[in-house]
Amino acid sequence: MNNYNQVKDAALALFSMAGFISHINDEQEYHQALKLMEELVEDYDLYKPLIEVLSVSIERWEDQSEEFADFNARILN
Repeated sequence: MNNYNQVKDAALALFSMAGFISHINDEQEYHQALKLMEELVEDYDLYKPLIEVLSVSIERWEDQSEEFADFNARILN
């Protein structure tokens, strides 16, 4: 039998410590996400599910951030 309460509690703890895993709100969180990604990829197989979620967050930030607007525009041309 699954104990979803444990899953929910673990998810709340994770996202309260590092909400940027699912959604990056600013440049500081973006840099935190990149640093975490560097550590996670060192043991890719173990952290693959977390890497997949974090990579979506990073990609979304890079697609939508003003910081990358010029770069993204050049790629589209």
